[in-house]
Amino acid sequence: MKNVFLGSFMCIIIFFVSCKSADERPIPEGYQRAVVLKTMNSGGYTYMQIDEDGKENWIAAKMFSVKKGDTVYFSGVSEIKNFTSQTLNKTFDKILFIDNV
Repeated sequence: MKNVFLGSFMCIIIFFVSCKSADERPIPEGYQRAVVLKTMNSGGYTYMQIDEDGKENWIAAKMFSVKKGDTVYFSGVSEIKNFTSQTLNKTFDKILFIDNV
């Protein structure tokens, strides 16, 4: 009985140790990783306020499903300063348009 308990306990420990959260996964080469703070869809784009290692930015990509708290990986960044979204009626001091997310 003791061996069964010990074996089960070890399996549970191994399972939890082997599970990694999204933030612990390696970042694919050429990509950046960030956590979504805020998101909105408009004009065929998904706009996200992100936290990338303590630095907040706005990024935009072709519309896709994402929610606050999600971790996103992205590449193909083009920075635009003083960008005005007509559909959001909002001007961003700086926004990064991304090709791949």
